[in-house]
Amino acid sequence: LENEAADAELLTMASRGPSRLSPSGRLAAVSAAPGVIELFDLEHRAVVRSVVTPGDVTLLDIDDAGAIAASGLDWAHAWAPGATQPTVAY
Repeated sequence: LENEAADAELLTMASRGPSRLSPSGRLAAVSAAPGVIELFDLEHRAVVRSVVTPGDVTLLDIDDAGAIAASGLDWAHAWAPGATQPTVAY
């Protein structure tokens, strides 16, 4: 993430799969490692939550409240805002 006006790097996020910005652009969900999704607060430039998945992430979505939905081969999970355990798991 860069600030073009200041020509400066604001935040570096390593991604091993899909990444997604919330509709407002305030949060980013990143497939950071096999079986891990990290939620970044872009305003504060910090990881605010990590969740574990049963495998590699192939699809990923996030809303402005921080709810996460993700799926992979033979699984789909959803996490409520602030939750580290899935509220829905298939």
